[in-house]
Amino acid sequence: MKRILLLLLCGCLLLAACAAKTEGVTEPETLPDLPEPMPQTEPAPNDTDYAAALAAVFDDVEETPQTDFSYELQGETAILTAYRGTSEAVRVPGTLGGCPVTAIADGVFANLNLSVLILPETITDYGADILKNTALTALCAPFPTAGGYLGVLWGASTSVGNRLPALKSLRYYKVLAPAQTLCLPENALSGCTGLVALELPAGSALGASAFSGCEKLRYVNAETLSKVGEKAFDGCASLQSLRFGTGLTQIGFAALRDCRSLTELQLPFIGTSPEKQTGEPSERTNFLGYLFGATKPAFSKGFYPAFLKKITLLEGCAELPDFALYECASLTELSLPDTLQSVGGRALAGCTALCRLTLPQGCTEIGDAACAGCTALAEVQMPAGMKIGKNAFLGCPFAN
Repeated sequence: MKRILLLLLCGCLLLAACAAKTEGVTEPETLPDLPEPMPQTEPAPNDTDYAAALAAVFDDVEETPQTDFSYELQGETAILTAYRGTSEAVRVPGTLGGCPVTAIADGVFANLNLSVLILPETITDYGADILKNTALTALCAPFPTAGGYLGVLWGASTSVGNRLPALKSLRYYKVLAPAQTLCLPENALSGCTGLVALELPAGSALGASAFSGCEKLRYVNAETLSKVGEKAFDGCASLQSLRFGTGLTQIGFAALRDCRSLTELQLPFIGTSPEKQTGEPSERTNFLGYLFGATKPAFSKGFYPAFLKKITLLEGCAELPDFALYECASLTELSLPDTLQSVGGRALAGCTALCRLTLPQGCTEIGDAACAGCTALAEVQMPAGMKIGKNAFLGCPFAN
């Protein structure tokens, strides 16, 4: 009996201890509702001719008198050693003392109140800190290839220096490279947050992240590019139009990632290169989403710019590959070249805003489910006798 009473007493004490431990503890509150995502607003149309504006900045600057400069002659070339003038816009002569200017000594234009600087295309060597603490608005000059990034002219030791305060005022940059094809290295202009308009020599190639983070960039003459590296335009959030030319041979992964204002895109092919790909679908790179950072076609929808409305494929493009523009839901206008021969499976599936489609006379085949789910596609023009895949127009008003 004593043992039973002892057990009952222990049980009561245990229950009392548990009650004391939980006293004052309330049920956890439910998590608050997550805030609604910030609405994306369509970028306002911008009719500014940035190419003309860039040209005007430099065309209006007259050549600075040779008497405003000090220089040394080495053999048959001249080295610019000092600027003694007071003008805020300087155009360095191509020759000094009868010899071409090929080099600029240390600090020549440092700590000056300069707005526009135009250097001759003959410059091949830059000294240290030539623009240190000089807040230029416009620069026309050969790229400092030996340094590898623009900020080296301002004294930066790494490409992170492209974000120096003095560089943030640079809005216009015309790159000179007369003697050879320009290859801008990795991070060449990355982080140049003030840059608005850029002109490159014909045939230029861009390294990885070359313009990454140029958030105010509105214009670049992309039609002259030959290659575009991975993430080259990553974060160029103000670009509304990119028009690549037929000379383009390669575009890297995520080259256009976070170009969120892009409304118009012109390409010579879809994907990374014009070469036909026949491997496993999961290994292919010939779909538009790849350029925006999607590793698979099924992920593309989350990577497209929200207001990408117009896509133009240039003459020479023969194929719209499988999943080429898969679920590009904002697309309203698609221009296809006369050279197009085939449209792959699901190439346009899920393009829910596309209203009309014109296939050229040379196109002989449209693949399975090519336009499936294009719920606004009410008008299709295609050649007679074209081979039409299974469910090519499933769910389209046209099919009904």
